[in-house]
Amino acid sequence: MEEVYARRRKYPAVRIMKRPSTRPFAGITTHDPAGNIFDLSQRDMENRTSVYVETVQP
Repeated sequence: MEEVYARRRKYPAVRIMKRPSTRPFAGITTHDPAGNIFDLSQRDMENRTSVYVETVQP
């Protein structure tokens, strides 16, 4: 996540929030410069399931 924080410093208008209780699968919630909101999580978080997890394809 440190890499995410480091990249975000280039865009001071972009804000980062700690995980809201309504989205337990997210590590942080943020938005891009255009205002699109999205969640980020670490790969090995135990509470990531279904559509929030990418499966490794052979």
